[in-house]
Amino acid sequence: MGLRDLPAIIEGQKTMRMGLIVLSIILLASISSADVSLQNTYATSGSETKESIYLQGVDYTNTAGIYQTTYFASSAASPAENAKSSRFEDTAYMRTPNGDQGAGLTIDAGDLNYTRRISGGQSNSILFSYRSGSGIVLMDYFTPKSAMQEEIYLNNNSYIGDLAVFDLKAYSMGDGECSLDAQSSLKHNITMRFLDKFNQINAVLNTEPINGGEVPLKYTWTGYSSQRDYALSGINIKLTPGNRSATAWIDGTSSIMEAKFSPDKDMGLYAYPLQINEQGKIRLKGDDIWVYEANRTIVMQYRLNATGVEVDLENSTIE
Repeated sequence: MGLRDLPAIIEGQKTMRMGLIVLSIILLASISSADVSLQNTYATSGSETKESIYLQGVDYTNTAGIYQTTYFASSAASPAENAKSSRFEDTAYMRTPNGDQGAGLTIDAGDLNYTRRISGGQSNSILFSYRSGSGIVLMDYFTPKSAMQEEIYLNNNSYIGDLAVFDLKAYSMGDGECSLDAQSSLKHNITMRFLDKFNQINAVLNTEPINGGEVPLKYTWTGYSSQRDYALSGINIKLTPGNRSATAWIDGTSSIMEAKFSPDKDMGLYAYPLQINEQGKIRLKGDDIWVYEANRTIVMQYRLNATGVEVDLENSTIE
């Protein structure tokens, strides 16, 4: 079910014409009722990747190639025909001469798809691209400097994103939206560790059933993280008032600072949590005062440095 003992295979093939070694394996699987677990290993003299995969109710393809000093593997998954539910888990750990890195992605949803590409040798990277409808998305990555965990719980909304580690750097980036004019909810959590520091961001949004008007309430949101010489993580949610009431908030904690809140509990203009009624009004802090606004965005971003922690409740910087 995978590539085994590749360094030995490569050593034994050094006499091939032009000194070029190519090993290619194609794996095709269609899973609609049973559970399937796969173990893949890809390696050259300077890099090795071990991958664990679990599939349920998905069609899955994988293509791998090994050359003298490099290797690659590309896979994709989508719901199998007539599958009642779909789930996949893909975790890859990579050893390189300069240190270890890894990334993992799990999606449990009726509507999902993903692609994954691994490259090793001269350049070392693991890249996931994915989409999920209502369901659960879990992801993580690690490098010698950082570790990130992300959890997204979707109800009547969708999310599309990328997750990658590359040459001991890392990032995750995604965008979500609610396109249904119906009750919905969102929970999005990011935990980031960088050297001896950490932060956690928790975002929640709930909307009620339609209760007036013809203009639908809409919202979009973005979640992101990255690690280079510092670590960045953030979530922002943009709401456009309409025919449903909604509440939304973002909380943050870190190893150095006190807890933070968006909307800002202390210095902000708006009530915490952010409240929008079915007449399209947003509640201000203090007395029962509501005002019309075209839209409202709440933001939280942390930056972890070697020397400290910074937090921003007004602006997001996606790098």
